[in-house]
Amino acid sequence: MPRPGARRFLSKLPLAVILLSGAFVRFYDLGALPLRWDELLVPMTARHGLTYIFNFCSTQEMHPPLFYYITKAILLVSSSDAALRSVSAFFGVISIYLLYRIAREFFDEETGLFAAALLCINILHFLLSREARPYSLQTALFLAAFWLVARLLTRGQWKDLLLLCCVNFLLFWLHYFTYYMAAAQGIVLAFSLLSKSTPITHKQFATFCFVTLFTAVPIYIWLVLPSLAHQQAGTYLSRQNILQRIGGDVLTATIFASPKLSWANLMYLAPLAGWVICLLRKPKFAALCFLLGGIPLAIILAQAPGYPPAVYHFVWLTPLLSLCAAMLLIWLPRAKTAVRRSLWILAPLLAVSGSLVMFIQRHDVGLKEFSLRYDLRTTAQRMAPMLSSEALTTEAFTPGFFNALSWYMDQFPPNPLKTQRLDPGSAPVTLHFLSGRADAQNLVMEDTETYLHAAMTGLTGKITRMPLATVYTFQLDRQPITAIEKLPAAFTFSADPKAFYSRVYRLRNVRSVPPYTIDPQYPVLARFHTQEGGVIATGNNEPVFFEFVLENVLHDTPMQLSTTLQYQNIGSGNQIGLAARFDDEPLLLLAKRTGPDLNRSLSVQFSRNVPFKRLTLLVEMRCNDRTALPFGDNLRTLIFQGLSVNIAETGEGISQ
Repeated sequence: MPRPGARRFLSKLPLAVILLSGAFVRFYDLGALPLRWDELLVPMTARHGLTYIFNFCSTQEMHPPLFYYITKAILLVSSSDAALRSVSAFFGVISIYLLYRIAREFFDEETGLFAAALLCINILHFLLSREARPYSLQTALFLAAFWLVARLLTRGQWKDLLLLCCVNFLLFWLHYFTYYMAAAQGIVLAFSLLSKSTPITHKQFATFCFVTLFTAVPIYIWLVLPSLAHQQAGTYLSRQNILQRIGGDVLTATIFASPKLSWANLMYLAPLAGWVICLLRKPKFAALCFLLGGIPLAIILAQAPGYPPAVYHFVWLTPLLSLCAAMLLIWLPRAKTAVRRSLWILAPLLAVSGSLVMFIQRHDVGLKEFSLRYDLRTTAQRMAPMLSSEALTTEAFTPGFFNALSWYMDQFPPNPLKTQRLDPGSAPVTLHFLSGRADAQNLVMEDTETYLHAAMTGLTGKITRMPLATVYTFQLDRQPITAIEKLPAAFTFSADPKAFYSRVYRLRNVRSVPPYTIDPQYPVLARFHTQEGGVIATGNNEPVFFEFVLENVLHDTPMQLSTTLQYQNIGSGNQIGLAARFDDEPLLLLAKRTGPDLNRSLSVQFSRNVPFKRLTLLVEMRCNDRTALPFGDNLRTLIFQGLSVNIAETGEGISQ
């Protein structure tokens, strides 16, 4: 007979094989495919400050900020695609282990192994465990909450209740579906209390209700209620398609068949039959599965027109469906030990073979199609050598695309989309306009080429097309110095790209962007309406500036000057200022405004009685990352839109 140590090792070996198989397919080559658009939104938001993330989740996002804060912690170590996805992969493996523990505690070892093996090779769970999104963590926490509710109903211990409250606290800060899950938990506990079928006490139930409300109400007031996400409307999948995808993805993983096959519908019988058997043998546990999974699902589907769910919103259900399918083992007679013990081999064999199939076809189960459609990583890699530091680069209507591309451009320092520099001189400058392809993202309404043809009239352009982007390149002649030849005189410095880059004398880390509107066929995005164009900073929390120069031909004439700065400053803590320098004298601060500022312009008048040769007007901006906008576009909360200068002889008055 094997020694006790060997027996313990052999008893743990099947679970170890299942967990290693699940870990292998979830962690292997995590960074092979680029982040898709939904994934990119997470690090693009998480790289900002804590206040920005909170404001983003309360105004632009339906999810509370926990996963963004976790991602921010990861960014302190690495910003690689694999690192950003590692949290999801880790909790994907944790979910497999939790499901095993639940099934073993309430059934037996064989059921636990078989349930874990089914979840290990679950395609939907596999996919979401390899994405930088919160759904894998949500699944693990949901399973932990399910386990604790089941234990609380069985044992009635305060420890289980306190742990349940802690898990729910994390869930509330992770996803708004927790309100439905907590409601289901409350219904289960209340029913058990009224039926007096469990050891739970009135005091424990009251504690659960108090802690849940104490956690849920503030989050609802701070985050869920003010969020614009509750106004979303659109069409994703019908309820029938959602249910088909859930059941199909769960059970297809069991026999590696396509749910498109008509006979594959028979797979729906597995969890249903397992649940029915459990209902006959362990009705309380079957009812618990039905209520904790069915109540949230019913609420979500009931409100589908207002909150259109996608398939990945239901990944938290896959462990329960895997568990129900594993419940088929309950009918096996315990006397037939050999039959049941064979599952100790069959379960890990199922996990290994299924993991091998998913490993071989891992790029053909859904990720490749979505990721390559948004392959900004390859686009950035190909584009970086083209966008030299000597050229200027701006966007054409596609701020979300531009910002996402800039995320990957950070891997090729210095980032040519952020490092914008123009020194004094009249030599022609190369100007690039970047535009996302209409089939790659959905933020464009205008015809980019038509706009550029009109905006850059008289210039010869070059078009370079890439799979996800188009680069429009122009050679722009410059006239950076304007002469004051007679009085009175009026000068206007426009923020339009052609005029701005032609007449600006010097700039550091700003770019001139055209206005854009959201395509109304995307109602989720249409609420942002028209976004104004102008000159914006290329980064947050750093002072940037640009200068215009007037050359004074009338050296000895006393002058009265009036300047009007046009701008938009809607961001909290943003700063924009206007200063003047005569020749080499110190800067004279004319005006400074801090956002949010409801004014759209400011005017300053001053006199100059001492002769001068050159007047330099400097506009300095600092965009603070406190105010959140979608697609990482908070830089548009501070926009320079024009500067006008009127000059007259002292005493003559100024024509406005």
